[in-house]
Amino acid sequence: MLVNVVLFTFNALPIPPLDGFGVLESLAPASLMPLVAAARPLGWVLLLVLIASGVMTYVLLPGYFAALLLNVLVALMTGWA
Repeated sequence: MLVNVVLFTFNALPIPPLDGFGVLESLAPASLMPLVAAARPLGWVLLLVLIASGVMTYVLLPGYFAALLLNVLVALMTGWA
């Protein structure tokens, strides 16, 4: 479950190669579409920079902690703790 939540958090980021960017594209007003289209070719570079610099760790930490909390809550409710 922890891996799934972290992967969901990662994939929901609005960076062009990820699915979150598709959501951003569909919700963006027409006036911002040129800016959104201009960001598409730079997505891989931005993603690689975020991963290599370690910033992605801080972006994914909330999803990681949410998954840990969910695991604890499920364990407490089912009597596994």
